Amino acid sequence: MTTTTRPSYVPRTRGGLLISCLGFAALAASAAVPELAAAVGPVMGVGFVVAITVIVSVPRLIRPGPTWSRAALPRTFATAVFIGSATVALIALTVRMGNDSPAWGYAAAGVIIGESVAVALVAPEVARRDRS
Repeated sequence: MTTTTRPSYVPRTRGGLLISCLGFAALAASAAVPELAAAVGPVMGVGFVVAITVIVSVPRLIRPGPTWSRAALPRTFATAVFIGSATVALIALTVRMGNDSPAWGYAAAGVIIGESVAVALVAPEVARRDRS
């Protein structure tokens, strides 16, 4: 019997998910810190696209393994954290374009850092044993 594997667009390892979360937190903080905003550039500019590409691609290169940083996390948890971090960062950047208050950037970065703490503390996925 063949097994099919679904492609995962979300990093499944703890280290990969932490890299993604911290990258999204940096993007959210760029809505509040002018120096970060200058480094990233305008939304949909070259710097922004490169940052998103690194945040999404590099963490997926970390393969699951026996160490703490390479531990595989539950698929549902990893997906929720990844999408939640991206959404919060996008909201902060969108609101910042129409509002001069840096509070949204700081709040979004704080929420994403909180998600990073949850990633660091969650128990890794338990390998299923096939009972035949």
